[in-house]
Amino acid sequence: ATYASRADGIDRNPHLGFYHSQLVTAKEVGAWSFSTLHRITHYNYQRALNAENKPNARFRWLNEVAVANKITDMFSISSLVDFLTYETRKTSAEALPNTRLEWTTTLDAEPMKNLAVSAGVTLTAPEQTLNRYSQEAGKTRAQSRLDNTKGILSVSYTFL
Repeated sequence: ATYASRADGIDRNPHLGFYHSQLVTAKEVGAWSFSTLHRITHYNYQRALNAENKPNARFRWLNEVAVANKITDMFSISSLVDFLTYETRKTSAEALPNTRLEWTTTLDAEPMKNLAVSAGVTLTAPEQTLNRYSQEAGKTRAQSRLDNTKGILSVSYTFL
């Protein structure tokens, strides 16, 4: 992970590499399961800005808490909260772009052998501030809610 070419290496790729650290915990109690994930990534760029004059990343943190319940043999429901923090090498308001809180709730079903269906919704709060879900600067409440809500549909079939 230390690619560095003369043309663009130090601007677009970590010149001295990057480092990942991760801690995962999980516990099952009857039909319930609880888990946490804590991950940090440190990037070593030589410069604060890349070739497009945008800040290079310094750190990324992900803290996740998840709860799931197996309702029946066919259905389960799960909910997880992600705290995503992204820090650049700038010290201004641009130092923490894309920092957000995401809450995802899904309903999972296995209606037949080898077929799994998952449907859910993700609500995003920019800058990890809950009221920004519906009140982002420069947007109406309806537009903020629409921009910060995503639907999820996953269908998978196993052939082997």
